[in-house]
Amino acid sequence: MNTESISERVSLIKERDNIKVQIKARRPTIGLVFLTMWLLIWMLLGIPSTMAIFEAGDKIGSVIVWLCFWFMAEFFVLWALMWIAFGVETVSVNKENNTFNHIRKLFRFKLTNNAFPIKELSNLRPYGPFGVARKSHPLANFGLGGGSVAVEIGAKTYRFGIYLEEAEAIVIVDQLKPHIKM
Repeated sequence: MNTESISERVSLIKERDNIKVQIKARRPTIGLVFLTMWLLIWMLLGIPSTMAIFEAGDKIGSVIVWLCFWFMAEFFVLWALMWIAFGVETVSVNKENNTFNHIRKLFRFKLTNNAFPIKELSNLRPYGPFGVARKSHPLANFGLGGGSVAVEIGAKTYRFGIYLEEAEAIVIVDQLKPHIKM
């Protein structure tokens, strides 16, 4: 097994005819600090709202609606924070099974686990936006969508490599192409 580091976030693992690319989630310090502070403040706002259920009387419906909104926001920000801190994407080409695999994991939990026959792949390419861009997939911060590398699978475009820089995406494509006969 041969491991090669492309960048701080991206590693290549080569073994025989198989190749695996591991991409750590982008970890911006400002984003981690902001989301942590937001989460703490939001938690503190939720405590009095939870206590208000017992004193709501006729207004209990509006308190419950607020708490549902509060909980969903808390969950999504916590999820984004966890993805930024610990998320990993793994892309692999397995010649023994003739499959292209893409997994997004948070700790041991698989957020996405997709496998496609290699023969269905075509047009593997870097595909912006690169880095952090406003036009990125709306669920990218949660590790659930988007990416800076694209491949056609049948008539559908599939993307991976959330927030890669252009140079990282180019190297990944160059390393994967010899293992995928298109």
